Amino acid sequence: MIEGKEGNDMTDAIIKNDDFQFIITSNDLKLADKNAFKEISSLFEKVDSLGYSFVVLSSGTQEDFDKFKKENKINEYLEFYNTDDIELKIMVRSNPGLMLIKKGTVIGKWHYNNIPSLEKIEKMVKN
Repeated sequence: MIEGKEGNDMTDAIIKNDDFQFIITSNDLKLADKNAFKEISSLFEKVDSLGYSFVVLSSGTQEDFDKFKKENKINEYLEFYNTDDIELKIMVRSNPGLMLIKKGTVIGKWHYNNIPSLEKIEKMVKN
């Protein structure tokens, strides 16, 4: 289950999104590569301007997420959702990782060392 701020189930809204859905995974924010997170946060701003949904899935509380965003200067509009850490490890085996899905189908997934450029992302979503 992907849990929203109010404890509501956001699984279908995110996983079955009819449009392209970008997902950052982090099974443990305390152990996540902070520089990679800042780079991905910058990518969020670019992708968001194109109109695509971009969320973070991690294990933790909303307080943990807010603290992490403040301490690491992560864009305040980047939405964080709670998910089981074991499931996150299965999704992408890096911390953080990035996935692109559409209607529940994985289009791509990347280790934080291999995050695609905005140009490559634009090509992927056009094809």
